[in-house]
Amino acid sequence: LSQNEFNGLEFTCEANEDLCYKTGEHVITAYALDAVPIWQAIVIDIAVGTAFFVIAYMFLRWAAKPRYNWI
Repeated sequence: LSQNEFNGLEFTCEANEDLCYKTGEHVITAYALDAVPIWQAIVIDIAVGTAFFVIAYMFLRWAAKPRYNWI
């Protein structure tokens, strides 16, 4: 997500600033945000979402079972 947000972005810097990034690409490389490609991040997001859905389904299946009262 950060790669999409910072690509093509340009910043203005004051003359008295110690640390200034001129473009979004400098920010991406400075913080190593380009280590994971965008397609891989999308696959990871889909996998995490699917795992949450499966866990929620299993929990709801278990929680919705009727309770039998032994009298």
